[in-house]
Amino acid sequence: MPWVVDFRWTVVNMTLLAKAGITTQPQSWADVKADAEAVKAKGILQYPISLPMNISAEATEPWLTLMVAGGGTVLDSSGKPTFADPNSPGYQAAAYLRSLYAAGLIDPASVNLAGQAALDEFAGGQSAFGLRDGPGLIAYETNPATSKVAKDNIVGFLSGPNGSSSIGSGVFGLPEGLGIPANATNKDAAAMFIAWWNETPQEVFRYTQPSGSSFPAQTPAIDEVLASLASQGVAYGPEIKAVLPNIHPLFPNGAPTWYPQFVNDAATTLQSVILGDTSVDSGMKTLADEVTALANK
Repeated sequence: MPWVVDFRWTVVNMTLLAKAGITTQPQSWADVKADAEAVKAKGILQYPISLPMNISAEATEPWLTLMVAGGGTVLDSSGKPTFADPNSPGYQAAAYLRSLYAAGLIDPASVNLAGQAALDEFAGGQSAFGLRDGPGLIAYETNPATSKVAKDNIVGFLSGPNGSSSIGSGVFGLPEGLGIPANATNKDAAAMFIAWWNETPQEVFRYTQPSGSSFPAQTPAIDEVLASLASQGVAYGPEIKAVLPNIHPLFPNGAPTWYPQFVNDAATTLQSVILGDTSVDSGMKTLADEVTALANK
């Protein structure tokens, strides 16, 4: 049973950008880089972009998000990896992440940065951009109990290579749900819990909790959360609403059994590419070969 709507996008602290004289929200990949460079040049932040780079599935999410927003997919209609082609969105997304690091916009210590630590960097005002964010995470960053920048103008957005108007496939949804194990002793009780868990009051309540911040999956709860955000003057509600119709599965036929291995392999490859230890061309070809080998198993 689906219990949360989850996707990834870029988040920006417009209050910090305003200190660098930037008043227009960035849209394209180039905008993000240029604005981050301006923040760095003004001495506001040494490393304006937060990016998890540890070897985990979380570190793969920014690359996948940029790829999908650029109109790309992991596999083509024949089941073959797409991102080894230099003209593909996946290849270009990896090259873009490498360019951000090469420009000194990402802390070299990010090789050990996990998803929660990257979130805390942004929430602590240590970065102006977070490249791994989502509707649940942004609630953490705008909650005074968990964030030093809660009162700043925080905005989430999808970024395509040439701006929001260039977004191709939109955004991929992270599959998250609740189920009952076949060997569970109290299946009826479990079913009752899931039914209760998905009622509107519980879904709305969870989004307000620092430890939860899960964006609801049921339409009545979504409407109530968005109305509540609007009443509080929180700016990112309309952005979430605009994204919802554009969420697609990363794999139309369901995630393959080799997906967990793939995201770990991708995190390893991406770290090497971003640091410049491996060329984009070599890294993407190696990862494509690994995907082919995994699929052939």
